[in-house]
Amino acid sequence: MTPARKYALAAFPLAAAFALTGCGTVSSLTAPASSKLPASTPAAATQAAAPSPSDSTTDPTGNIGTTFTVTSSNGTSYDVKLDKVVQYATLAPYETLNNTQDHAAAAEFTITGDIGQSSDDANSDANAIGSDQTEYPFAAISLTVPNFSSGEWEVAPGQTEKGWVAFELPPGVTVAQVQWAPGLNSQAATWTVGG
Repeated sequence: MTPARKYALAAFPLAAAFALTGCGTVSSLTAPASSKLPASTPAAATQAAAPSPSDSTTDPTGNIGTTFTVTSSNGTSYDVKLDKVVQYATLAPYETLNNTQDHAAAAEFTITGDIGQSSDDANSDANAIGSDQTEYPFAAISLTVPNFSSGEWEVAPGQTEKGWVAFELPPGVTVAQVQWAPGLNSQAATWTVGG
């Protein structure tokens, strides 16, 4: 085997790992402690730190403003925070709802990269749970607030993107909870929306 071929074959697994960054299923979803440890803290001290009551991989719930960390099976991770919910959002000009009796609601998210290059579609990740206990997926409608790029977002470590996801709700129903579930059968982060 020639030296050039030997190095090319040795580099293939590394190139494949880079190509998969941002893909993969979610392996865990947690609410980080309110303050992160400094980067100079030894790993052993980080592991020994007691988790906050909101840290949970079995029940990641919180109120608006809670940040959850999504970690993929490929090692990438990002933080997602629900900033606010608008119960009656304004439609963009010339936009209509599927049912004229319905109304639009919207949720604003902040996504910040932690490890590796992360990307996904906020529209497919977010759902609203109505006051009627029904789950409402995103609505493909334009609002007067900025959406992600058709739902798409991409962040590297330290990069942040903000955007809105729209929902169409029937009369008398408001958003009671918002969920973020990246990927099929993945665990969902849930924010409770105050009255």
